[in-house]
Amino acid sequence: MTIRLAVAKMIVSAALLIASLALPLTISAHVNRTVGPYTFFLVLIEEPTFESNRAGFEFRVHDGDRSIEGLDRTLHAVATGAAGPVALVVSGVNAQGWYDVETDTTGRPFDPGAGGDWTLRLTGTVEGMAVDVSFATAFPAYPRVATATRPAAARETSSGLDVWTLVDVGLVLVAAAWFGRKVRRRLSVATPTA
Repeated sequence: MTIRLAVAKMIVSAALLIASLALPLTISAHVNRTVGPYTFFLVLIEEPTFESNRAGFEFRVHDGDRSIEGLDRTLHAVATGAAGPVALVVSGVNAQGWYDVETDTTGRPFDPGAGGDWTLRLTGTVEGMAVDVSFATAFPAYPRVATATRPAAARETSSGLDVWTLVDVGLVLVAAAWFGRKVRRRLSVATPTA
């Protein structure tokens, strides 16, 4: 192997490592937004979705220390992901004081699919004030879970890899290349030449 090729491989490996570590981490499972006097706080219901489980969003809206009620009647929700937009229902406040957004307008549970980037957009009014607020989020890439009652042909699978899995694989490859280079050097020094 020529020195130029070895240097080029090291530069490419270092660049990939630096690029993977420099990825922006702006997407979160917990998001705050201030709209006028109101603070929106959104969290993901990020369980793997299957018949007896759920996925979706929960949010609260506050004006200072006061929780805002009745938003299930004045706000509309649309989640947009790789598969396109999904109109969702804003439920009444649950026992913990949160609004749930976990079913579509036909009553089917929200399914984030293989995970990834989603944006929840809430439009309507809060105590008479017009709002249009969006929350960029990312659902984890859970494996698809099939139930025993569904036929095998209807089961879904996911082969998606998240960024951190790719980073881990890249780091392992860089470490293996570095170790292999060290071993080759030792072998070439130990092997007598004619």
